[in-house]
Amino acid sequence: MYILGVDKAVDEYEGELIAVIKRDDDAEEKWVVAPIGIKFTVEEIEEAVRFQEKYFKSHIEML
Repeated sequence: MYILGVDKAVDEYEGELIAVIKRDDDAEEKWVVAPIGIKFTVEEIEEAVRFQEKYFKSHIEML
């Protein structure tokens, strides 16, 4: 899971599921969660998760 819009480590988090990253070359999918009412574009999500997702072929499905 990726939590966007939070700049510190958290033990618990309540937010809104805004997208799912589906990996074409891996069985995993990753949820993208943001603070309730805060929206991110596909481009903003791609930039935020690039540090990890650059190793996979994936696509983002917005919810």
